[in-house]
Amino acid sequence: MDENYEELFARIRTRCRQQRWHGPDMHNPGADTDLESFPLQTDFEYAPATEAELATAEEQLGFPLPPLLRALYGNVANGGFGPGYGLEGMRGYTHAVDSEPDGMWQRDRPIDLSIYLQRYGLEYFEFPWYVWPDRLLILCPWGCGRFSHLDCTSGRVFYGGAGQDGYALSTQALSLYEWLDLWLK
Repeated sequence: MDENYEELFARIRTRCRQQRWHGPDMHNPGADTDLESFPLQTDFEYAPATEAELATAEEQLGFPLPPLLRALYGNVANGGFGPGYGLEGMRGYTHAVDSEPDGMWQRDRPIDLSIYLQRYGLEYFEFPWYVWPDRLLILCPWGCGRFSHLDCTSGRVFYGGAGQDGYALSTQALSLYEWLDLWLK
């Protein structure tokens, strides 16, 4: 495994241990709460994914997970911690593919996100509701129909939700590593 990953994973574990809490930030009682009187978790909500679970998720998605996301699921936890309401675990990806063939994960007309990036730039753009970018995964929900997404082709992380005429995306980070690093800071 990449030594940069190990350093990042150690920082994630340290932050969660310091907070005595290993779930999503939105559920964290925060600094204003007496942590000693609150029944906080002492370990991650979900165990790391096994190699078989990782392979099954990739098979159902139809493409490999990006190396850092795969390593995060396999070495830290299978979602349930981190920014927003916590990282979406692989169970969310495979459930959506299985149960929502016409939903947000698979549209009748998948689009190549790189075309939109070239045309509209990285800051903000919208695409129609009836399409969905190929290989765009939800990283974590933020509530009120807002999500962080990982483009598994470019590696960029986007913030998304309803726009004026469709689904809107704006850049949050140029990589998953950068996105996680910003959360840890």
